Amino acid sequence: MKEEALKNLAIGTTGYISRCLSPARADVYRLLEMGLCRGAQFTVLRKAKVLGVIELAIGESRLCIGNELASEFLAVKFL
Repeated sequence: MKEEALKNLAIGTTGYISRCLSPARADVYRLLEMGLCRGAQFTVLRKAKVLGVIELAIGESRLCIGNELASEFLAVKFL
């Protein structure tokens, strides 16, 4: 299974978070608390290249994060 940075995934991609590169950062730690943790299943809903934001569906929740933070999370796509 190939890991990719969350920010590099295309719209409509579904998968799960495989690991976080720097969980000690305060902003990354907050995302971990909000459910963007190892094993969390997600779908990429939208990407705004101008603003550098990615919108994810995690269960019934929606989460928008910047590309810088999205690069801290590695994911595996479902086939």
